[in-house]
Amino acid sequence: MKPNTTKIRDKKAIQETATTNFLIVLDQVVRKAGPVKSLQEFGNLIGMSQQNLSPILKRKRNVPMEACVMACDIFGCSYQWMFANKGDMYGKEKAVNMALNLEERIAQIEKKLKIKK
Repeated sequence: MKPNTTKIRDKKAIQETATTNFLIVLDQVVRKAGPVKSLQEFGNLIGMSQQNLSPILKRKRNVPMEACVMACDIFGCSYQWMFANKGDMYGKEKAVNMALNLEERIAQIEKKLKIKK
């Protein structure tokens, strides 16, 4: 029997990873001409005031896990990436689901076009 070599990360390490990745999300959606126009708007979307965001931006405290979950839900980030730094930011699952949804939409449009002929 093989010994269990899975490394269990402690809460602090998970919080630090999540904080780093949260700041990457913030940078992507606010600072790089993303869909959110200000830090205040970003904070409102995830349920945090700008006052609470300030120490996180300065790396004086870690982001609350609930805010990371909200950021994932709102901006479509992968939980695996956010908390464990595994995979890519948006996850392959999302791309696959988007492709499947697109195929379904194309099939529906084709059906409608056939009905109109």
